Amino acid sequence: MKEHTAIPVGGNILSYILTFVQTNEIFQVVSFGLSIVTSLIIIGYKIWSWYREAKKDGKITKEEVKNLADDISDDVKELNDKVKGDKKNG
Repeated sequence: MKEHTAIPVGGNILSYILTFVQTNEIFQVVSFGLSIVTSLIIIGYKIWSWYREAKKDGKITKEEVKNLADDISDDVKELNDKVKGDKKNG
């Protein structure tokens, strides 16, 4: 059930990268805040999509909940690795 949508994830990563390369501190704070909001929207959309798919059969199983937790954990890990990689390269 893992969805890979390049546009939201790519946009999110781009916003984080742009935040770290900006020179003006106030814009960094605003941009970083917007990046966090974007991340929360992406996670919310993923949960909503999962819920809609899981409720199709009328019940949510433990396995479906585990799949959601694994998907979100993988996404957070992937984003964390990319942010760490950008800090090392920048």
